[in-house]
Amino acid sequence: MSREWSSRRSFNPRRGVVGFLLAMFALVPSAEGVDFARRPVVSRLTGHTYRIYVHLPEDYSESDRSYDVLYLLDGDRHFGGTVDMLRARAENESGRDIIIVGIGYGKSANRRKRDYTPVKVPGFPMGGGVKKFYRFLRKELVPHIDRIYRTNAGRMGRCIAGHSLGGIAVCYGLMYHHDIFGRFIAISPALWWGGGLFINRYKMNFAGLSAPPALRYYSASGSLEDPSMEELAKRFARRADEKAAGKILVRYSRFEGMGHDDIVIPALMEGLKFVFSPDPDDTERALPGGP
Repeated sequence: MSREWSSRRSFNPRRGVVGFLLAMFALVPSAEGVDFARRPVVSRLTGHTYRIYVHLPEDYSESDRSYDVLYLLDGDRHFGGTVDMLRARAENESGRDIIIVGIGYGKSANRRKRDYTPVKVPGFPMGGGVKKFYRFLRKELVPHIDRIYRTNAGRMGRCIAGHSLGGIAVCYGLMYHHDIFGRFIAISPALWWGGGLFINRYKMNFAGLSAPPALRYYSASGSLEDPSMEELAKRFARRADEKAAGKILVRYSRFEGMGHDDIVIPALMEGLKFVFSPDPDDTERALPGGP
């Protein structure tokens, strides 16, 4: 992995990353087009605070067209690296015409355990808030982004991506919120949370899912990660493919020589290529075998 695209890079607003301040959901672009969201965002529904970052395509102000939106979890950590990656590879399919909305917490990084997990587990008393988090997305953030910006409003115009705990929030969205999101990227999802709830207890039911168009689900792990974590990610991908019966196109990738943190940006790039590709390759060969 090139250090140039490391997701650990600190965000520098002077690099031209377009950001906006959401304060009590009064979203106002700055006159210069560059503003770093420094104040907290308060959800009226949940009472929780967030920090929101927005990046617009370079031709946004010169165009009247609408754009797909990537909702990126752990925005404090991954937003800057993601924007840098898309700019550096602007000629590639994954580098064009996407609005990026990063969702973060400022210095309160432990809030991700609250928002991205389905249940509380021993040692993590803040867990179990993913339902409230999706309420915030569904009722407040997504509608507001659609009102303020020229978006392709509809599930296939929205992608949600997350890493580790953010990855299981993405898996939760695939199972229960595929009416508002149509494209999903779960990188090294921490599916061990709660004793493997997503594998052992939660049931996938896509009987009511209308298709075409088919939803897209991309997942990836690194070869240097814990083998059990990788196996759970593969099992979830297989199950989604089997249960969806063609209503979801699924792909899983294994990145050789990469660990849990190294994988984020390269996997996100591959995921964007797949979920936004107008005609993806046959996915059967990309799915892992085994029980």
